[in-house]
Amino acid sequence: MNLFLFPESVNGSNGYSIAVNEDYKKLLPIRENGDVIIWYTNDKNLHNKNTSDFFIERPGLLCQKRFENLIKRKISTELSVHELRFLKGKIFDNIFCGDLLFYRAIREIYPEKKIQVRFHNCFSRIHDRQKLLKIHVGLKFNLVLDSAYRVEQEVFMDELVEKIFISEEDQAYYNLMTGFTDARVWNIPIDEEKMKKTRTNCNFSKRLVWVGGLEAHKEESMNWFIKSVYPSIKKEIPDVEFHMWGNRTLNFNDPDNRVYGHGFYKGNDIPFLGVGLYINPDIIGGGVKIKLKTYFEEGVTFISTPFGFEGYRKEMIDNKYCFVVEPSLWAKFIINLLKSNF
Repeated sequence: MNLFLFPESVNGSNGYSIAVNEDYKKLLPIRENGDVIIWYTNDKNLHNKNTSDFFIERPGLLCQKRFENLIKRKISTELSVHELRFLKGKIFDNIFCGDLLFYRAIREIYPEKKIQVRFHNCFSRIHDRQKLLKIHVGLKFNLVLDSAYRVEQEVFMDELVEKIFISEEDQAYYNLMTGFTDARVWNIPIDEEKMKKTRTNCNFSKRLVWVGGLEAHKEESMNWFIKSVYPSIKKEIPDVEFHMWGNRTLNFNDPDNRVYGHGFYKGNDIPFLGVGLYINPDIIGGGVKIKLKTYFEEGVTFISTPFGFEGYRKEMIDNKYCFVVEPSLWAKFIINLLKSNF
């Protein structure tokens, strides 16, 4: 009998969910054999589908639990032993923690059990890179980095944990910093057959596109693009447009400067597919940008920074559908790319 703790639904509604779904498909819990599955999610539909599973509701943004955890310098959504008290006394052959959020509670309940911990980001690497490059990420994300860094250091030094990273870059950082080689990588696979079928020539039409939430450090990356890159593009191509969809994109809506924040995208397709250049202006990296999997598979043409491309094979950079360019060269590169489509 095994125990699986998953930090999100597998409905594919966001990158995190897609990554969790890949883990679920790899592990394939067998409920009929007594495997216990715990979901940490607000997805009510999943609850209705699997009545034998356990569900713990994720706290809302203004929930008291989040504030209490932050005061204690914990990850704001970290689970407590109290929330997993129903596991006490149960014996499992294997335990899989699908995120850092479960580690401390599970380790307290099972102090001498070998467990697996999945890293969807390596916050320690982001933490060190941010300090080295002196990248401003704001108070909120600094709190996230501090709390996640603390948990990761505990996991790194726990010899009874099998560490599972999402990219070779994260694993290499762990090996370098600890000298240990007890980790493995579970990549996010790309359906390359689907990718080949969906690709068509793109006419950028002087239109740039972003789809995704702008939480934490992604907001700083977008600030960098809008303030440091986009003005140079507009100067050369005055009628260029930048369209954004996703959580917090309305905060960036500025039609006078040809920046259009639309909020959540309500369609089932890809907005401006084939008539817009997608951007991934990540200036700090860490983990894997799952959106690039979608871009590859849906035939999207996009440009990314090297940090935003971490976790994917360099062979995927074909300079036709996928461009990876250093941040300092973004403005000039995008200007030339758009002009070549006039």
